[in-house]
Amino acid sequence: FYLSSAELFWQKPWFGWGAGSFGDAYAQISQGRYLFTDNPHNEYLRVAVEGGLLSLLILGWLWKTQWRYYSQSKLPHQILQQSILLVFMLGCCFNSWLTDFAPSYFYVLFTSLTVKPAEVWRPGELLYT
Repeated sequence: FYLSSAELFWQKPWFGWGAGSFGDAYAQISQGRYLFTDNPHNEYLRVAVEGGLLSLLILGWLWKTQWRYYSQSKLPHQILQQSILLVFMLGCCFNSWLTDFAPSYFYVLFTSLTVKPAEVWRPGELLYT
């Protein structure tokens, strides 16, 4: 899957094949040579094929920003925040966790609970910031 995904990426490196198009793009190059799949089992390859380099840079920027936010956190669970994010980023090397329901749901839930902790969240703040 990795070599085929790299081949697809190099065919349209800047903006990719389009969101959700991995299966169709893979079918075009596999033509019976490979086992058909709509999942490259690597989130970074899936993002690169579907969205190109631009989407891959945006994903990297998102995780870099989140890592930096957790690094500057003064909360006692800073190590937990960074550890879970690191495990998620590494897990994306071996499966498409942002498209699988359970891991992506966990990521969204984890992020929403740790980015703005309840201890410093004032009611109505989201309406004005």
